[in-house]
Amino acid sequence: MRLPRFSLSDNTSLRWKEDDLQHAILTQLSQATTTMHHIDEVFQWLVYMAVHRFGVQAAQVWAMQANSRGQLSPQLRSILCQQNLSIPHVIIDNAEVATVVGHLLSKRRHARLLLVDGHFPQYRSLLLKRYGLYYCAGIFVSGDMLLPPPQKSESTPQIATPLTMMLLLFFQHMPHKDVLPSVDNIVTQAVPIARARNFLLSATAPANPTLSNTQPLHPAFSELVACRVEDPMSNPISAAMVLPEAELRRVYAVINDRRDVAELSRLTNLDLKDLFQILQRLMSMQRIELHEPAGRLVEDLRIFSR
Repeated sequence: MRLPRFSLSDNTSLRWKEDDLQHAILTQLSQATTTMHHIDEVFQWLVYMAVHRFGVQAAQVWAMQANSRGQLSPQLRSILCQQNLSIPHVIIDNAEVATVVGHLLSKRRHARLLLVDGHFPQYRSLLLKRYGLYYCAGIFVSGDMLLPPPQKSESTPQIATPLTMMLLLFFQHMPHKDVLPSVDNIVTQAVPIARARNFLLSATAPANPTLSNTQPLHPAFSELVACRVEDPMSNPISAAMVLPEAELRRVYAVINDRRDVAELSRLTNLDLKDLFQILQRLMSMQRIELHEPAGRLVEDLRIFSR
């Protein structure tokens, strides 16, 4: 795969102005798609472009994928790392990263360029930095088209899913200010190119007829994950002390952004009915958020009431 060479780390090394450069890359993509057969090949092209032409150390394409029951979860569609860094894929392809990406996708907006500590738990951040990945950002894309299942589908039946994807980028150093806007524009323009090649499906005529009458199902209340809403530098013990009732403090104390409701019930010896009321109060006090296993934010807990 050949793309025009350029560097954004030094303005004097640019061979074209920014607009001309992006046009050249998109022309390359349009030409490349004539020999492609699946949207995953476009995704692979995008991570290649990010790593080899924009100085990104590691790039991934994640997308929401529905199974045959309509349940959504984030799925890795493409991944590429700079060879000289020898980054094991497991460092950025794991359940912990999937949970973070699912949360970002549920917000339906770009993930700001931050130190990895701003996106990932401490243990994962330490591992990322050990391999030279200090910054992270995400470019969000969605549309009214349907994204086909992966070319190499899993054993679990999957169906075409409304396009909701993110290009997740990891950097060793703070990137040049033009990098993210340029990559954003290229990714955004890649969508109509893919649609013109019929790599994306029309939402009005899904390839799998079960999609038109399948509504995404909510997980069980016991599967929801509770996350604290607080300054990460604050003292969790002090934060719990200011809650007005002992029962609220007891539940809040065992929330660690990873435990699901079933585990909270076991640790506090509370049944799900009582725990429902307590978590609902903590949400109303803006002390916690609840997320589905795929990372999607739960806006109203009442949909889980029995």
